[in-house]
Amino acid sequence: MDTALLGRSMWCRGCKISLSFSNVEKETQRGLTSIFNIRSSKCSSIIEVASSETMQTGSGYTLFAVNCEAAAGCINSGIGHEQLKVMLSAMNLPIIHHNTINRAEAQIGPAFKESAKASCIKAIAEGRNLTLAAQRDVIIDCEMEPAYANSDAKVGIISEYDFGWDKRGSGFSHSTVKVAVSSACCMCDHGHVQEDHDCRKNHQGSAKSMEPASTVNLLVNSTIFKEGKVRVDVLVGDEDASTICHVQQAANHNVEKWIDTNHTVKKFSNKLVHSCKEA
Repeated sequence: MDTALLGRSMWCRGCKISLSFSNVEKETQRGLTSIFNIRSSKCSSIIEVASSETMQTGSGYTLFAVNCEAAAGCINSGIGHEQLKVMLSAMNLPIIHHNTINRAEAQIGPAFKESAKASCIKAIAEGRNLTLAAQRDVIIDCEMEPAYANSDAKVGIISEYDFGWDKRGSGFSHSTVKVAVSSACCMCDHGHVQEDHDCRKNHQGSAKSMEPASTVNLLVNSTIFKEGKVRVDVLVGDEDASTICHVQQAANHNVEKWIDTNHTVKKFSNKLVHSCKEA
């Protein structure tokens, strides 16, 4: 509830007196927004007061800010409408209709994409500069010839990558970049073309091919990497041989594969537990 907005709205412009919640005649729910019809105690007129700011979409549909914030929270946390409904029900809060969430996501989606792209460009630039700085330190210590003497040359970086499914979760939140891969679209399945809607279908093929295909698109064919003058020389991930095989085939340079600590420790611990059970 936007208390600042309520403070400005709880006022009758006709008789110039403040309104009171004790005179509420009707309350209408629009997702997490409440619209109150409040009767003035002096002139008896009905004033409509909303608990959240409004915004207009391109189609003329009115969205409330708090519902857009809920949609933004779903995108940031990686949950869907069903998980949001469960959480709101547990908190005894009104349920947001899935059409409202879809409209809110369509409204804020372009801004999220631009923000994510700007963040990636900034991170790549920082990674390139740190790599160059580390390279210069090695050159000074070892009296080597500079490998990146040309400022336009691509700089090799280390990238960590892993693939997961929404239906499987450990319950922990990780501050990493998440990219959604989908091979289905309900609008396309009903005969629509991709140009007349916000199509999220970005993969052709089986579910097993999603991880290597998305890795190649993100780390080898990325225009942001090319514009940032970097390339992935080391890929850190699990022991999946298919992913590194596809990356090496698509790249025009050698890509080294490292196994990350998390998967290594987990696999080693599982083998220790299994050995103890057999002993």
